[in-house]
Amino acid sequence: MKTKHLGNLSLLACAGCWMTTEACLSSGFLNGNWRIISNAFEAGTIGGLADWFAVSALFREIPIPFVRRHTNIIVKNRDRITAGIADMVQNRWLSPAVMRERLEKTKMIVMTMELLERENENLKDYVVTLLRRVVEGLDDENIVNFLGDVIKGQLSSIDFAASLGQWMHGAIDRGYHHEIWDLLFDSLEKAAQSSQIRDYVAQKLWEAAGEEKGKGFLKKMFIGAGEITGGFDYYSVAESLVAQYREVLQEAKADKDHLIRRKFDKVLLDFARGLEDGSPETTSAFNRFKEHFIREADLKNLLGKTLSDLKGTVSLQLDEKESPFRTIINRYIDIVLATLKSDRQLQGRIDKAIKEAIIMFVEKNHALIGDMVRTSLDPGRLSDKQMVAEIEEKVGDDLQFIRLNGAVVGWFIGLALGTLKTLIH
Repeated sequence: MKTKHLGNLSLLACAGCWMTTEACLSSGFLNGNWRIISNAFEAGTIGGLADWFAVSALFREIPIPFVRRHTNIIVKNRDRITAGIADMVQNRWLSPAVMRERLEKTKMIVMTMELLERENENLKDYVVTLLRRVVEGLDDENIVNFLGDVIKGQLSSIDFAASLGQWMHGAIDRGYHHEIWDLLFDSLEKAAQSSQIRDYVAQKLWEAAGEEKGKGFLKKMFIGAGEITGGFDYYSVAESLVAQYREVLQEAKADKDHLIRRKFDKVLLDFARGLEDGSPETTSAFNRFKEHFIREADLKNLLGKTLSDLKGTVSLQLDEKESPFRTIINRYIDIVLATLKSDRQLQGRIDKAIKEAIIMFVEKNHALIGDMVRTSLDPGRLSDKQMVAEIEEKVGDDLQFIRLNGAVVGWFIGLALGTLKTLIH
């Protein structure tokens, strides 16, 4: 501080000059009007001492009997000072009315737009960070259970029988179903190649022959003779039947106008029309199937795996700066900012919303302002010594000039009184 010793120097100067002039007057070295000058320096010394006491009494205790209790004023009145500062900040400088008035004059949206444009890249990174946190909990058990329950509830309440019927009808008309039949015929043919199918057919032929034997003596004798002579070889017959069955499947697969395909198509079309037209029998059957599927479907495991896979995929996309997903996010943010920049009505609504939110927050938490001030000035955070040092640092220059002014004003008053005294005598 450049003026730290200004008050002391002014006091020493006045006191030194006063003692010097008094000594010279007593020795006869000076006389006459020099008494007026001596009186001026005496008054300046008194003024300097008085202001030194006044300033010092603010910050520290002065051990002078009777008056010491009126010193160290700041520390002794700390609670009152703190309460006064808190009241001034809370109820005058930052009162809701003052905040509202200041906000009305401030274009919050302009400041917001400038901030968003200046921090565009940081904004995008922040959005990605938020998405990462969302994605981290994507496969949480609570979310999976919630989505599973919601989906089941929605599926139960949605009547999509007619829509499904229309879709099936259109798909059959356009021939989209042929690939399904091809897949079905392939599966049936592969299954027919199994020896188990041949054995099963042979077993059924043997059981049928046994039933026929029981219908009469001649049938029993005829079938028995065939079995003994080898005329009835159930395995050969079964193999031949299976071969014929496979041949029919191959023909049905190769010919899209095959009789079997037409029969299957008719069954599906009748079912689709029943759903479209709201046939009670068809709709009731479909709804029973739907309810059974919803009740028995393990949606939660399916959702858990799906969300876990999605979590991994999205996380990888978010970690890579040039990934397609990051590109989409950045483009969307740019579009939102460009729209906000060009839409004056939207800016006005956002500006109003920001101001109302700030005012609502201030009004709701207005007492926090005073609490923050009181907390900042609490002795636990700011000791008496630190507080005094802070105040002295901020106003020390002015206090030094107050002491200087005390000495100067005292000097001039002493000069005036000395002159007046001389004139009277």
